[in-house]
Amino acid sequence: MSLYKLITPEAFHKLVQSETGRRVIAVDASWIPTESHVDTKNDFLKKERIPNAVFFDIDKVKTDSKYPHMMPTLDIFNREMSKLGLLRDDILLVYDRLENFSASRCALTFGIFGHPLVYLLTSYSKYKEANFPIDTKEVNDFTPFPKSKYVSDVDLRDQEIISFETLHNLVKTGEIKNYNFFDARVYERYAGKVAEPRPGLRSGHVPGASSLPFKDVLVDGELSSDALTLQSLLQKSFKERGTSIDETKPTIVMCASGVTACIIKTAIEVAGYGKAKLYDGSWTEWALRTGPEETETSSN
Repeated sequence: MSLYKLITPEAFHKLVQSETGRRVIAVDASWIPTESHVDTKNDFLKKERIPNAVFFDIDKVKTDSKYPHMMPTLDIFNREMSKLGLLRDDILLVYDRLENFSASRCALTFGIFGHPLVYLLTSYSKYKEANFPIDTKEVNDFTPFPKSKYVSDVDLRDQEIISFETLHNLVKTGEIKNYNFFDARVYERYAGKVAEPRPGLRSGHVPGASSLPFKDVLVDGELSSDALTLQSLLQKSFKERGTSIDETKPTIVMCASGVTACIIKTAIEVAGYGKAKLYDGSWTEWALRTGPEETETSSN
C-alpha cells in the first residue's frame, strides 16, 4: 500500500471546496535534471502555480551527500517544512508541472516522514484543461505562509529505502534473484546503448535489474488513480520487455538518482502488487561506487 493517495483534478477541486476544518495546500515539486536547462524554481516564481502553493525543492530537502538529493533525515525534513510554513494537519496536494516527473518523489518524502494526509495529483495538464484555478501572478517567495514549527517523529526510511550496501550484497551473493528489481530509466540508458547525461558516468544497469521505464506507466503524462488501469499498463510493459512481477517476492526500484523510480514504485503499489523499496542512490551511486565488472549492458 502506498503512503499517499492519487487524486484526480476533479476530486481535488471538490476537496478544496468542501474542506472547512483544515488547510488544503498545494505543493509544487517540479524538478528536472540541470542538463535540461529548465529552471523550475524560477518558473514557479515567475510563471504559474496552483494558488497558494509552496515550492518543495528536491535539491534542498536532502541529506548532505556526494550523491544527488538523497532522502533527508527527520531533522532536516522538519526544518525545511517549517521554513515552508506547513503544519502537520495540513492536507497536501503534491504535483509537478512536468507531466509527473518528480512529484512522486516529493509525495514519498512526505509519506516517509509520516505526514497524515498526502495526495498526488494524477495530471497537472488535465487540471489546467479543466480550467481549475491557476495563479499566473509573479511571487517573490517559495511559500505564502509564515514560518511554522513542523514536528514529525515518524521516520520510515528503513521500511521504504534500500541502501547501497544492502543492494550490493544482494547482487554479490546472487540473492537478487529472489527480488523483483526494476530500473525506471529509458531502455537505451538501461541497456548501455546511449551515454548517461551526467558527465563521466558509465551507462548500463545493475546486474539483476529489469527495464521498466517510468513512461510505461503514464498515459499522456497522467498517472492513473485506478488500480486496474495501472495493472494493465504494467502487464503491457512486462509483456513487451519479456519481464514479469512475482507477487511472492519483495520489490526494489531504481532510476538515475531516485526520482523517477518513485513513479514506478507508486504504480506497483497502487496496482496492488505489494510494497516496493527505493534504491535511493540509484544508478549514479552504483556507477560511482562499483567498477565496470558490476555493470550489465544487455537486456534482461
